[in-house]
Amino acid sequence: MKNLKFFIALTLAIVSGRYSNAQLYMTSTGNVSLFTTNPAPASSLALFSYGPALFSQSTAPTSAPLIIANTAFSTATTPDYTWWNESQTGLYHPNYGSMDFTCTGVQTMALAANNVAMFDWNTSGTSSAVVSNVRYSGKPTWVVEYYNGSTYSNNFYVTGAGTVWTAGTYTGSDTALKEKFATIKNPLKKVMALTGYTYDFKEELKRNMPRQVGLVAQNVERVMPEAVATNIDGVKGVNYAGLVGLLVEAIKEQNKRIDTLQTQLNNCCNANQLPTGMNGMNNSGSLSMGGAVLYQNVPNPFTQATTIACYIPEQSNSASLMVFDMTGALKTTLPVNGKNEQKLTVSGGELAAGMYYYTLVVDGKEIDTKKMILTK
Repeated sequence: MKNLKFFIALTLAIVSGRYSNAQLYMTSTGNVSLFTTNPAPASSLALFSYGPALFSQSTAPTSAPLIIANTAFSTATTPDYTWWNESQTGLYHPNYGSMDFTCTGVQTMALAANNVAMFDWNTSGTSSAVVSNVRYSGKPTWVVEYYNGSTYSNNFYVTGAGTVWTAGTYTGSDTALKEKFATIKNPLKKVMALTGYTYDFKEELKRNMPRQVGLVAQNVERVMPEAVATNIDGVKGVNYAGLVGLLVEAIKEQNKRIDTLQTQLNNCCNANQLPTGMNGMNNSGSLSMGGAVLYQNVPNPFTQATTIACYIPEQSNSASLMVFDMTGALKTTLPVNGKNEQKLTVSGGELAAGMYYYTLVVDGKEIDTKKMILTK
């Protein structure tokens, strides 16, 4: 009976306050208002329930925070913390140990015990790519992934060991970005001063890194200081991509030298009127004096006869083929009367079985000497 009387008294007090200077006010729709002064002007409104746990002014807001009491783990389309008139933008709790952010119902960021991921949107309004990702040690720690709707592919990532993996890179190189151009001087000399190495990182940097190949920054700095920079810790690094310009100019310089030598060789060959394909080289691999060439006899060994070919320059005055035995005694001399490519025959019937030398002499100069074997 006493409880009933207390309830009736409380009800009458609330109803009485509804029509007087109330600080706690409940509307007919169930909303609750809290005022800070008595009597309560509209400007003194401290709390007004215009919807689910809304903190607002006395009128319907354009933007105000909302706390929604979900009965289960929330999703990107049903976040726990959101804003008035934008119920799918905010913070949600998809599972234990995870806190995610959503924007218009699309996941934009995920926080977990060992993972931080930020997502980009595609045109269909769904998460399309991981633009950063922090994972366990030993795995990629910063990742940009492409999402095709079902799986992710690691197109770009940086590991904790400092390795960068990418399918390809482009460096800004437009003329609009550059000025004060100067061609690299003595590029071949600079390249020749560099030394390439294979090496291992020291133990504190190794981190399961494979054996490396490259240059040493201090060596490069002495040759091409523009390709070396020093970080805030005093450690030097090499701009390997920048060295492409040096290599291009070095190859061009080397090619000029090759072209010059080729021209000189061609002029030499043309002056001696060597036939195409001979290039002034004898069959032992050396350039013959004056462009004349002596070839190995065919067949060798021989029994009846053998053929000796030679090349006699057009401007020569005389030529002969001399045959000697192993004691140095001259056995026969065959005159070479023609020019250009000539062939002479040595008869085995004129010589005893054994080994012989034959020498080509042009204008009184010995051109080359070779051996031949006669069998009976």
